[in-house]
Amino acid sequence: MHGRLTVQWGRAQEHAVLAVLLAQAGRHIPIQTLVRQAWPEERRPQNPGATLHTYANRVRATLQDSDTNARLDNTGGGYQLSVDRKSIDYFRLSELITSAHQAAREHDHERIRSLLEGALPLWRDIPLAEVHTEWAENWRNSVVSDEWIPANGLLIDAYIGLEKYDPALRRLNDLQREHGLIVSLARRRLTLLHKLRRHNDANEYYLAARRKLLDDGDHQGAEELRHFQDSFPQPEPPPTATWLPSPRREPNVPLLLRRLPRDVTDFTGREGLLTSLDQLTGANEGPPRPAVIALVGAAGVGKTATAVKWTHRTSARHALGTFFIDLHGDGTAPRVDVAEVIDTLLDALGYPVNFITGPAGRETKLRSLLAEHPMLIVLDNAADSAHVRPLLTALAECVVLITSRRRLTALSVRHDVRNLTLTTLPLTDSTDFLVRRIGARTAREPEAVAQLARIADGLPLALTLIAERAANRAGTTLTTLVRQLRDPDILLHIGDDGDGTDASLNSAFSLAYRALTPAGARVFRLLGIHPEAEISVEALSAMAAATRLETQRALDALVSAHLVFQPADIDRYRVHDLLHRYAAILVRDDQEFATAQRRMLSYYLHSADAARRTAFPHRQGPPLPAIEPGCVPHRFDDASEALRWSLLERSNLVSAIFYAAHEGLHGYGWRLPHCLIDALKRYGLYEDGISTMTVAISSAVADGNIHAEASSLNDLGEIHLITGADDLADRYLNQALELARRHRMEMGEVTVMLNVARRHQYAGRLPEAVTIYRECLRLAGSIGDQERRAVAAHRLGDALIELDLHYDALPYYRLALDLRRKANDVTGTVATHTALVDLFTTLGQLDAAESHQRPAYELLEHVRGLTAAMRLYTVMGELAHARRQDRDALRYAQHAIELAERANHVNGRARALVALGRILADRGNREDARWVWRQAAELYRDTGRERKATKLDALVAEIDGPDPVVPLARSGDEDTVALPAPPRPLGRRTHRKE
Repeated sequence: MHGRLTVQWGRAQEHAVLAVLLAQAGRHIPIQTLVRQAWPEERRPQNPGATLHTYANRVRATLQDSDTNARLDNTGGGYQLSVDRKSIDYFRLSELITSAHQAAREHDHERIRSLLEGALPLWRDIPLAEVHTEWAENWRNSVVSDEWIPANGLLIDAYIGLEKYDPALRRLNDLQREHGLIVSLARRRLTLLHKLRRHNDANEYYLAARRKLLDDGDHQGAEELRHFQDSFPQPEPPPTATWLPSPRREPNVPLLLRRLPRDVTDFTGREGLLTSLDQLTGANEGPPRPAVIALVGAAGVGKTATAVKWTHRTSARHALGTFFIDLHGDGTAPRVDVAEVIDTLLDALGYPVNFITGPAGRETKLRSLLAEHPMLIVLDNAADSAHVRPLLTALAECVVLITSRRRLTALSVRHDVRNLTLTTLPLTDSTDFLVRRIGARTAREPEAVAQLARIADGLPLALTLIAERAANRAGTTLTTLVRQLRDPDILLHIGDDGDGTDASLNSAFSLAYRALTPAGARVFRLLGIHPEAEISVEALSAMAAATRLETQRALDALVSAHLVFQPADIDRYRVHDLLHRYAAILVRDDQEFATAQRRMLSYYLHSADAARRTAFPHRQGPPLPAIEPGCVPHRFDDASEALRWSLLERSNLVSAIFYAAHEGLHGYGWRLPHCLIDALKRYGLYEDGISTMTVAISSAVADGNIHAEASSLNDLGEIHLITGADDLADRYLNQALELARRHRMEMGEVTVMLNVARRHQYAGRLPEAVTIYRECLRLAGSIGDQERRAVAAHRLGDALIELDLHYDALPYYRLALDLRRKANDVTGTVATHTALVDLFTTLGQLDAAESHQRPAYELLEHVRGLTAAMRLYTVMGELAHARRQDRDALRYAQHAIELAERANHVNGRARALVALGRILADRGNREDARWVWRQAAELYRDTGRERKATKLDALVAEIDGPDPVVPLARSGDEDTVALPAPPRPLGRRTHRKE
């Protein structure tokens, strides 16, 4: 409905019901008919009336939201959808097609073109795509055969009438790829080929199409096509030169012609690709059958070496003639054209070229010779599809292997040529290659060999050049060579040593770069500014100050030239590391370097801030500068999308922070970390948090921003506190507190004091922690900071719990919960609910604990944080255990341990182990309970939580004593289950506190 219902809504079956109603808009459809049309026979509802009533209500709600003025009525034992048919794409398409047929009767080609170019894009997808019934299949077939294909044929006829042959051919290709051989479309293809004077192609197509129709039993269609082909006048034959001497009847064809470069002796990897070539040509079963295959890929990726290797192997296996021709499609040498290739092959086959004067005659003769003596022919270094397409007829009986830096899309579409893309070599193959080429020296420096392989990044040309440089410098250690080649200028120019042709990476890349359009070359240069090799279309559009469509077109050209590739996600692109370095050199002197640089950082800053505001709306972020002109940041619909984006772009964001600081753009250097830090903490990415906050401090100092410096010191101290680096936490928190007090930053002072109090709490100095938390609560209230007031109240409750003052903690938890609910702080709300579950379970008030577990669990899916889930599952396990539901208790505790492992949360893991130990001990499994508690105590000690460790020592002593913990009594109807011990050893991880 003009795109109004293209958003995601409802279930697939609801889509099916609405689709059936839309296809018959205005008609009354009985319930049984609607069920038969919308549901497959094996899935039809048992109560059709009730089911349709439910679905109808959902459809009505969707229609109301779509602003379509559509109404679904239930009358007379059926349903009728009342809606303006012009708002439905199918009916609007049918109306325009009818108008186009009227224009056809008036021979108005231009009006036909205008109507159908506007109409056909309304066909966005397969009609009724989610309806899998016999009725829907018949409806689809009818629409396709009676409306869609004839309409496309009408547009093709209009194009032909307007002499617009290229769009006609493109649309015809699309139709025939999708719908196969249809006589009406075959007639139009013959018309087009004859109009284009491609009479040989027309004859070949006619013969192939007629043969297929006969094979399919369509003798009427074959006869119709024959009459149509015969209706075209035969082209005049080329003039003959009667004075030339007659050619020899039988050329002196060698029995086994072989003209190939020597075999590649140190060929590495590519076994999967060689196997694919065998399968595509049938060479794995016997002599290869005729085929045309293109090996495509970036400069230096090993296309020619692979083609030569496979051709040598196959020709030796089956005693076939071979021929290799360098077409010079990329390079400074003149390009080899089709006529030259044909003449070269005729001469190689022993046929005097001067016996035939015309190119058409030579092509025909070559084809006849190769039909008698099929060969393996390598057409190396083709510029594009047009460079080799005219050769395919003459080489039709051969196996033809084409190599090109461009993806030969036109050959693939029009001639069914298979494109096989060569990628870089894996690290193991790269290392093996260097070991073989460099020799015994590699055994003394294996780590340097691995680093050289990483520098080459799997590019065979780079590996070859590096190995050659190592061989030529026997007195230089490989470690020294690694240091030298980290300089991009040196790396890109090895091989340019004055010995003839420049064989360097720079030369290879330059040829590909110079072949780009100005728009493609500009986008490629801009990639050199980006600090990482992978980038989104959106970010690159911001750098270029271009529309998404303009950027996408430029990227498509770069993909075709194999200068970038798509790793997986359709909106993301990656440039090979060596090409990335080459682009960085190109962009150095670009006049828009500085502005593109700022647009890139502006995009990441404002997008990261939008993600922060969406995912953490209660958290305050840094003040932002204005968005750079031409930059369009990302926007987010919900917290899940914002967090996914933050994780997806994490590497780029972290690199952008370092890049900004290195380039002296310190305003971005300290702001970006503060927009990212909450997401990093949410997922336990503390190393990134430490590194980026360290940059933030230095950038804030360089920028002269005292508030940013204090805030960065506090955040860095907090992360060190979480990870158990207490000395570092003390250092940075004390520096932050001193700055906040000296410059009278009240909010900053409260923030730092909260972390100082937590430091006391973790060290077991609970009275000091309680005192500071109370002061934070008072200060936050006095300045109206409800967020920090909630944090202070919650943490005060935690400290009082550790002092066994459970009833004293309760009012502070309730205050924190109230403040967090009002602030829509979902993460904080889940945390406080979880704390209340723990408190009420300890007090034995299990119903009260259950009343907080339910909302915490419901909100957990909106938090998507491992830490929050780990804590909740731990207390859920304790509550289930208190209710004697040990099957659930064991499951929750083990899941909490798994989450702690994934989050690298050592104290959370210890807490979950404590809960698991209680379950094991209460059920008489003393040995495993003892082991689990000892593990937990060790983890607590490793992070300075001595008080908690001491409590666990007491439990272990009790379980080892003469009167061990006695299992609780069970009633006969309890959830009884044997409790296995957790797998040993649980292992130890990098320390992290709560």
